[in-house]
Amino acid sequence: MTKILTIIFSVLTLTTFGQVDNGKTFRKTDYLTTKYSIKADTFDFAGFKIELIQTKLRDYKTYDSTAAYCRIWLTVKMGNTTVDKLFINNCEALGGCSGIYASEEQPRKDFFILSKFGDYDGRILIIDSSGKIKSFIGGHYYLSSDNRYLFSPYSSDLSGLTVYDLSKNKILFTSDTIRTYLADFYYYDNKYFSIVSDDVKKVNQTDIVTYDSNTNKLIFSTVVDNYISKAKRLKIYNVFTYAPCDCGQTKK
Repeated sequence: MTKILTIIFSVLTLTTFGQVDNGKTFRKTDYLTTKYSIKADTFDFAGFKIELIQTKLRDYKTYDSTAAYCRIWLTVKMGNTTVDKLFINNCEALGGCSGIYASEEQPRKDFFILSKFGDYDGRILIIDSSGKIKSFIGGHYYLSSDNRYLFSPYSSDLSGLTVYDLSKNKILFTSDTIRTYLADFYYYDNKYFSIVSDDVKKVNQTDIVTYDSNTNKLIFSTVVDNYISKAKRLKIYNVFTYAPCDCGQTKK
């Protein structure tokens, strides 16, 4: 009896593994071009090959239990060896962008940075020289002028932020419980801050959130508008203001 159960268990295990592997391994034959459009990108980074494949239905009316609005495979390889990978079975825009995007202009040679949108769960994806994929809440991102500090507001219906020190390859701050929504990021008087996104404007004043690098905390305050005009706006990456962005594709 024990031997029979062992055989049954082994068969079930192999079957389950095969099903999972079929889902997490991209096979072009599973995604006919008559039904799906495929966007495939390859990036060279620090001796690695980064493969990003994103498929979406050409006609959402053809959706069924085996289809997906947007399916994504992100793989980091060293030669024929897979170092790390990320699979997203179904990424839905839900009123915004969907998919993973990589800026053509990567700000540093020792990191490869991507942004994931959709599912009310934006992510900032950071690949370092080990080839491992680090994922934190985020979406589009800002960089300090020396390309050291990365600020990525949470692309979600929640308000959040991730702050990453690229020079030390270290997460400094991440939270999805910020009480206000954040807009653009600025630098002034040795401080990094974001303007609070608020429909109600104050006369000659602006609410801001300053990142305190000593305590790794956020400080809420109100400043005069002249303070903002003196500040330098940080460069922004992977933001799509006018172009629809759908499953890694953009339309201009």
